Amino acid sequence: MAGTDTRMRRLRHRFAASLSLKLIAIFVGGSIALAVLMGALSQFGLERQFLSTARPLLDHYVFFLAKEVGTPPSVRRASALAEKWPITIRIFDPQRNIRWASDGRTFEPHGRRFEGQKGLRSGKEARPGRVYWDHGTVLLKRRAGAATVYYGFRLRPAGTPWFPMLFISLVLLGLYGFYLLTRRLFAPIGTIQEGITKIGAGQLDHRIDMKRSDELGLLADHVNNMAEQLELMLQARRDLLLAISHELKSPLARSRVTLALLDDTGYQRALLRDQVEMQRLIDGIIDAERNQGDYALLHREQTDIKALLQRLVAGFEQSEQIKLVLESGSVQANVDASQIERLLRNLLENALRYNRPLQGPVTLEARREKTDLLLIVSDHGPGIEAAHIKRLTEAFYRVDSSRERNSGGLGLGLYLCQAVIDAHGGSLEISSVTGEGTTVECRIPEAMT
Repeated sequence: MAGTDTRMRRLRHRFAASLSLKLIAIFVGGSIALAVLMGALSQFGLERQFLSTARPLLDHYVFFLAKEVGTPPSVRRASALAEKWPITIRIFDPQRNIRWASDGRTFEPHGRRFEGQKGLRSGKEARPGRVYWDHGTVLLKRRAGAATVYYGFRLRPAGTPWFPMLFISLVLLGLYGFYLLTRRLFAPIGTIQEGITKIGAGQLDHRIDMKRSDELGLLADHVNNMAEQLELMLQARRDLLLAISHELKSPLARSRVTLALLDDTGYQRALLRDQVEMQRLIDGIIDAERNQGDYALLHREQTDIKALLQRLVAGFEQSEQIKLVLESGSVQANVDASQIERLLRNLLENALRYNRPLQGPVTLEARREKTDLLLIVSDHGPGIEAAHIKRLTEAFYRVDSSRERNSGGLGLGLYLCQAVIDAHGGSLEISSVTGEGTTVECRIPEAMT
């Protein structure tokens, strides 16, 4: 007994952990239910077909029974025939006031009339009467003088006219139950798909909550483990980049001091330019990583956007090449002022780098849209091909690396801008027309007061 119980537990566990076995069980159960339903429907069809085919023989048989019952019909002889043969006889004779039935039922049929084959017409002896269904019994109606006689042949057990419909209803209900079971079985697929979409969009802290022990449950566990490993890997990458960047700043500062003590030569100036570029690269990496994930610590406060933008533009050497577009009145926003200033500085530097002043100035615009703050920077540069726009916010991505390097670009400016906007929960959109210029629109939601 103990061995049998152990095997049963193993089978139950295997069934619970196997999506394939569940599908097979549903398929087998559905097939059996469908077969039973088709059998029940076929029974009714064959029953009708049998009645149509056997009707001529029944007419001849009833002819001989009618001769035995006589005219006018004899109740005694009809009773003897009903006891001898598996038939029922019902007699209605209004002249003699006879209302008799061998099966104890009413003398008239209450079922529906059967509109089937009329039977053989082999002379007067085999002239058929009407045929009725009555509670599983087929009744043939014959005239015997002034009386009417019904001869019945049972095709289904008595007292169960409701059983076929109930049986079909139960089968249909079972099929619907199989449908619900299948739907419930595969419902976690939507949850897994939603979780994978969120993880793929960067929400690496999202986990798929599913209490299943079958293949779908294992798949959800694997996806959660994958997300956890990715999160750890990215965290380790951030920590490594920050550590390396911080460690590089000290020797870089010492080397700058040493170079400053050397004679002012072309080599010294070249080395100083390279050091400035290295310093900008390190600062860019640190700023970008601090604005992502757990490092995205903002210090939001009420900020006068108009004053911030005016102060920022005034600090540029090419301030005369920047056109500031502001709304009338005060513009207050709940943002991290230092991060927004860094964001706009990067965008303005990029715009000034490629802008063609003869075509027009760089435009910096700030406006409100309901509760959102919109910051827009536009230039009149050569524009960017559509194939590059989606990748512009990637770290170290350059449309033209040789041109970018000569003009001081490091491929981190827009990457840092995207990090600042993400930290504020906003969006950054870049649109460009080749030969006309580029526009960058930053939207910060729920920032206006």
